[in-house]
Amino acid sequence: MVTFLIDEPQRTLTSSAPLLDAIARELPVANTLGLIDDLIPLLHDLDPDCIPSGAPTMRAFMIVSMLAHSYIWSMPEGRNEIPEILASPWVQLASRCGLPPVLTYSSYVLDNLAPCLVDDETVPAVTFSGSPDEIWFIRVHQLIERAGSGIVTTASRRARKTPDGNDVYLDAETIASSLEAMCVEARRMGELCDPYIYFQRIRRFLYGWKSNPTFGARRMTFCGVASADLPADGQYSGETGAQSPLIPLADELLGVQHSEPFFSYATDMRSYMYPAHRALVATTSQCGLASQAIGTNDARRQYRRALEALREFRSIHLAFANEYIVKQAGGANQQKSMGTGGSHVIAMLSSARHAVEDRLRAV
Repeated sequence: MVTFLIDEPQRTLTSSAPLLDAIARELPVANTLGLIDDLIPLLHDLDPDCIPSGAPTMRAFMIVSMLAHSYIWSMPEGRNEIPEILASPWVQLASRCGLPPVLTYSSYVLDNLAPCLVDDETVPAVTFSGSPDEIWFIRVHQLIERAGSGIVTTASRRARKTPDGNDVYLDAETIASSLEAMCVEARRMGELCDPYIYFQRIRRFLYGWKSNPTFGARRMTFCGVASADLPADGQYSGETGAQSPLIPLADELLGVQHSEPFFSYATDMRSYMYPAHRALVATTSQCGLASQAIGTNDARRQYRRALEALREFRSIHLAFANEYIVKQAGGANQQKSMGTGGSHVIAMLSSARHAVEDRLRAV
């Protein structure tokens, strides 16, 4: 099974930096009791250069990112100055990962795995709150990623070789089946993640500061870090599902062309993906199956089935945003209805769904 989830989930997150394991364990309690500042001095003993490359660095970046967001959002209005003891290792680890120093979907979902002893399943390794709702929120996203493995496999294979007409039917069928399975998992969010708990106790930690009404005109300062070491001048959007490479891959494979306002936003969100994930999405744009799918009736039928499943997934996401964000914000409250990625969430998701519908009308 080929997915974007980290290959090596393990309970000891960063055996090369045990203090980060301690921070990960203490994070929910510190956030609950308002003691997050007490964890920051532990970073005096952290040397990012001593952490091996690959999975250990990715895990270290995940923990430091979650600590940083806990520190920033330990005050309702957010802190806009990160002390050097936190800013310096965060920026170093981000650079090694090829990511900006902010919590991304890659860290919060894709790399956030620890093995579970029951049925060989996995659970998130680190949470902000320790609540069943947050655990399930992350878990459902991971289940969606697993369900979409056929999309990743198809994109990877088409990127390695020149596809021919014989591939179209099977590829379209695989993409359709994957998207349908993703819809099944996405519909499960309400089983254990309550909208009120998500909105009041989880969501605030996921925000960045770019396009964030809470920050207003303030800008984030990374103390002790040279501006040249900060991509985009240190101003970043927060963690959001739009940073997953999975749906952009499906869009590219199926020839879905987005317009504004979603196009610019989705393009910007690619800068929050791992470089290898960005590269696969970019390569897939050159080897999609849309132009081949009109070859036979069977291929066209599977292609439309895939588009219909993609439209359904977008609809589920839109309904989720309405239930978990807009209704919780009081409906008309634009500031509280902003997505964690800094977007007007309903307008953005509606635009994304319209693009799929436009493609469906064209075939």
